[in-house]
Amino acid sequence: MAFIFRYMCILSCLVHFSCGEDAIEPRLSVIQEKIFTPSCAFSSCHDAVGPENELDLSGANTYSALLDGTSPDTDMARVVAGDPDQSLLYLSLVGQAPAGIRAMPLGTSLSEAEISAVKTWIEDGALNN
Repeated sequence: MAFIFRYMCILSCLVHFSCGEDAIEPRLSVIQEKIFTPSCAFSSCHDAVGPENELDLSGANTYSALLDGTSPDTDMARVVAGDPDQSLLYLSLVGQAPAGIRAMPLGTSLSEAEISAVKTWIEDGALNN
């Protein structure tokens, strides 16, 4: 029995570290710190000064910017709490946004862990947490 327990622990560690990524907690405050601020909220993209498509992801306004309204380029909601497949944010991150909407972030892509955190946050109700 001890052998099985040790084997399961080793297997768990291998699975966790094999992808080279640590999971990101699916809370908006963590997503803001680890994803939006370094990957989206800077000059010429989604900062507070001149946010692209009127989407400010620089901090204090992120929640309302994501949950209140749609993108000027489409009538699709930026985030539909509980439904990532109807959320423009998620679809833009995975390259499945409607025609005319670019995949984000421009010129690169987020890691699986980052995309998973955003998806889970939306699935869990897109709380302001």
